[in-house]
Amino acid sequence: MGRVWLACCPLDQYAYMRAELCARDAGARLLRFGEMDEFEEFASSMPQANIGAALYVRVLDAEAERAVGELARLGCASEIIVFARELDPGIVARVFYAGATEVIAAKDGESETRLNCEARSERGPDATGDVRLGGDDGRQGASIAGVCDTPSEPLAGHGGMTLGGEAGSSSIDGRPAPPPSDGVRPSAHRGRGAPLVTFISGRGGVGKTTLAVEFALCAAKWGLRAALVDLDLMFGNAAALLGVNECADLGELLGDRDGSFDRAVERTAMRVAPGLTVWGPLALPEQAELMAAPVERLLDVLRAVADVVFIDTSAFWGDAVGMAVASSDRCLIVGSGSQGVAPAVRAMELAVRLGVPKTRMTSLFNRLGAPGCGEEHAMRFEMGTALQSRMRVVDAGSDMAAAADFGRVTELFGANGPHVRSVEACVGRLLREMGCPVDTGDQEASVALEERPRIRLPWGRRVGERP
Repeated sequence: MGRVWLACCPLDQYAYMRAELCARDAGARLLRFGEMDEFEEFASSMPQANIGAALYVRVLDAEAERAVGELARLGCASEIIVFARELDPGIVARVFYAGATEVIAAKDGESETRLNCEARSERGPDATGDVRLGGDDGRQGASIAGVCDTPSEPLAGHGGMTLGGEAGSSSIDGRPAPPPSDGVRPSAHRGRGAPLVTFISGRGGVGKTTLAVEFALCAAKWGLRAALVDLDLMFGNAAALLGVNECADLGELLGDRDGSFDRAVERTAMRVAPGLTVWGPLALPEQAELMAAPVERLLDVLRAVADVVFIDTSAFWGDAVGMAVASSDRCLIVGSGSQGVAPAVRAMELAVRLGVPKTRMTSLFNRLGAPGCGEEHAMRFEMGTALQSRMRVVDAGSDMAAAADFGRVTELFGANGPHVRSVEACVGRLLREMGCPVDTGDQEASVALEERPRIRLPWGRRVGERP
């Protein structure tokens, strides 16, 4: 007997959805809901249940992404399938990151087949349709359907296109890959803002800060407006790696003395390379526990004016780090062979408790080839974290350590060695998966960027230069 599936769909699409689900899970039993509120309320009452969830939407949008993310956060559904009439590659990628296991381009047209089940739901869209479900007692609500018959004839494809693991789809490290963005920022990012990438680990010394700096440099080199926020608020040194001797104090966001938060963001911004601006850390470490609300406002501003936001974190999380991780579009779990797997696993578990599904996590093994970081250690780290999405960065050798000590990472990253190429491969893949444009010569992408609201951040100057 198949599992129970919670299905949220209009009444006229129930037969189509039932046939698709039964083709995947013979003997599936469906519980249909006509409205998303009822669907989510029922799902929240079934924590850790081994059920499936299926949503039908006409347009895949931010609301569908939010619903998928809520289901993934609850952890009740082992599979989350989304049916949509209209698909946008960018929002498809975001729905996968939110926790969907499959996204299907639903076929057009309505089914005229009488539904062979016992479910009844009078609420929601199309409740006044001609097809009636169940008995004649007039009860409202939803009940579990009867035995779901396996279709005698399989459907022709899945509406013409299936994204998420079907035969013939491309994948990286076993993870279904969304369609390429072709250098154009999708409409999803225009509404929600720039994607947020956090680097986390359970202890220091794994290279989080160095990788965050390099990822931001790489994105800026490709013409994106990259923001780097150092949330190791007490002892952060991301700006120092980039040659900044006197960092702007992020604590100025607390004062907001002139009544304009945007101006406080401008005062604390440090432009260290073309297209790359850095924020943080604090001049007064004791202010760290007061920074959650200002950092949240800062990230809202940066989502509106940047193209991608990278966040370095500390090994000890405060409220600001927890908030940033919870709202991130991708968590990179950084580790190296010399530090073991256990700290990374602890960081992952904490991120999961904050509501980040594992589909939004990527294991990033650092310094492959260095002492204690060979192939065996890399495989052990990847098996321990057990994430489908995986990346590795090649060892940079002693040159990187020396460059970091003297704040010359920018200069070293201009070279074209194996380490730089491995970082560029990771950043390119990450940006494409999140729907970020990497081809700035594309006219449509340039138009999309110009639509962003502006504040006067120092994109065109170096730290210390006057406007």
